[in-house]
Amino acid sequence: MAYSYISFTVNGVSKRYRVLQTLYEPGKERVRRMFTTVSGKTRIQDFGFSDQRWGLDLLVPYQDETVGGATYGGLSWLTDTVYPATTVTFTDHYGTQHTVMFEGELVPRPMGGVIDGSGRFVVQVRLRKHQP
Repeated sequence: MAYSYISFTVNGVSKRYRVLQTLYEPGKERVRRMFTTVSGKTRIQDFGFSDQRWGLDLLVPYQDETVGGATYGGLSWLTDTVYPATTVTFTDHYGTQHTVMFEGELVPRPMGGVIDGSGRFVVQVRLRKHQP
């Protein structure tokens, strides 16, 4: 069964976030390096594992919201608690938990023409799970 949200858990506190269809990219990256030696030969170093990655556009309210007894995380919890954490438990929309880290920067983009603290933001996140 698929859920209409994902969640992040940090220090035992879990909050949900809605994912927009504008960006939902789960994928795997095979970890390998290709290089050219001094003699001009191409070498490939295959590490034998892959990293799982997600690119997501989250719909984030300015403040935490409670909907049907569940807490949807606000912008400050995402930027001040989740994003700086070394690792985070990410529960995907199928209910599968992954220990991930954030990559890149967080840039909240306001939805709508007025920034008054009552609106919503679209925040693109990049997650990575190392799989040995």
